[in-house]
Amino acid sequence: MQELEEVGENSPMHLAAEKGLITTIEQFMICGGDPTIKNKCGFTCMHIAARNGHTDLVKLLLTKMDPEARDSFGFSASYWAHQNGHSEISAILPPPLKVTKEEYYEHIKQVWATTGFKPGGKKGKGKKKKKKK
Repeated sequence: MQELEEVGENSPMHLAAEKGLITTIEQFMICGGDPTIKNKCGFTCMHIAARNGHTDLVKLLLTKMDPEARDSFGFSASYWAHQNGHSEISAILPPPLKVTKEEYYEHIKQVWATTGFKPGGKKGKGKKKKKKK
């Protein structure tokens, strides 16, 4: 399935996961749909289902994909479940992954490269003038 710009670059599976439509997700998978596809933010169907509190859908997706997959922000589905107070989902998923300083720095460098941000650039406009003596 291809992501559509008109719907936030979510695939139909992402939209079904957001609504908790288990039967629809099952049908998509029977027809070859891939729940591991990521949207613009790097969310898989499991990230979306966990964030929205769809416990039964998370249980289904656990049989089809890696629960520790990270989104573009470096977070797993467990993190999103925890952040949104879905304790039942947090209990069935592995604990949120802890990111080392090195992993975080590498991730930030990738974000900077993607956005064109250049760290350590000069602040201000132009050069300072030298004072006359």
